[in-house]
Amino acid sequence: MRDKILVLGPPGVPKQAIVEWIVQSSPNVSGPSAEQSSTDEPSSLPEELLVVPWWMNTKYYTAQVDFWLDTVPLPTGGAASSALRDTNRGDAQADSDNNDQAIPALVHIITEFDQVGDVVDGFIYVFDPRRPDTFDALKPWAAFCQRHDISVCLALAVTVDPLTQESAGLNDVDSFGDFQSHGEVPPAEPDLEAYEDWCIENGFELVAVPELPSIHTAVAYADDGIGRVIEALQSHTWATMVKKYAPPASTTARASAGDPSASGTVGQIKPWETRRPLNAMDALGDLLDGGSSDMEQVLARLKDLRTQAEGMDMERRQEFAAKMVEVLMSRSPLDDNNSGEESD
Repeated sequence: MRDKILVLGPPGVPKQAIVEWIVQSSPNVSGPSAEQSSTDEPSSLPEELLVVPWWMNTKYYTAQVDFWLDTVPLPTGGAASSALRDTNRGDAQADSDNNDQAIPALVHIITEFDQVGDVVDGFIYVFDPRRPDTFDALKPWAAFCQRHDISVCLALAVTVDPLTQESAGLNDVDSFGDFQSHGEVPPAEPDLEAYEDWCIENGFELVAVPELPSIHTAVAYADDGIGRVIEALQSHTWATMVKKYAPPASTTARASAGDPSASGTVGQIKPWETRRPLNAMDALGDLLDGGSSDMEQVLARLKDLRTQAEGMDMERRQEFAAKMVEVLMSRSPLDDNNSGEESD
């Protein structure tokens, strides 16, 4: 069952904090405990994988999924970029001339997840847009997402500093990247255009996450930030999705009768209930009342009625057929002839 969301990123990005936000976005609903996962986990999962269950609870449905969180190594240097491009083409072989140990480690992680990729239908990569090397580690995963036909692929550009994260009340297992420890000075505003071009070419949506608000603050849907991530995930049709509401019988009955007070929504009312078949039946009656001798018109009306009846359930179809017989019998030419004979 495809009910897993893979969340990856290099060391120092707040992957778990973001997942905490997403999980807390759904209202409380009777679902699995924090220690439970949605389904039996594959036996070949990486040892360091963190599993976080999420019980989606929207207005229209619930769905039980799991986040799989893992950290990917961060390659460095030009040789690493070359190896990443090779891996992106599907060649899971590290460059023998490259001494960066992160490359074979990255290839190994991709190979591990390839064994369970068929249950993954969501992919989230978290990176720091002020450090291009954190984005480079995403590139070999594009081929992974294509191989397993993953539906939701997001690249999250997160620019939250450690102090901001601490004040928001987020206790992530990964402390967010500190530029001072790398001897670097972060740019005032990272340029996202280069990242966006790659994402568009490789089937990812780039989502800017400029801040993580207080853990007690409601998350509103937006074009960027955590709200957009939640919206993208909830818009997908998950394999575990269960519709929450069914139309009441009284509403369906009123809708079929053309009652304007019926409050059924689109999708709750069956197609044949919105087509008002009695209109065609009345038209047939008008033709017969007028003594029409054009059998083509009568047959056309009958054919239209038959087409409309095909979309009905058995009970409704029987009622419809009885009504049609009643119309035909009440306007039968034979009855007119008999009445004429009696008058004579």
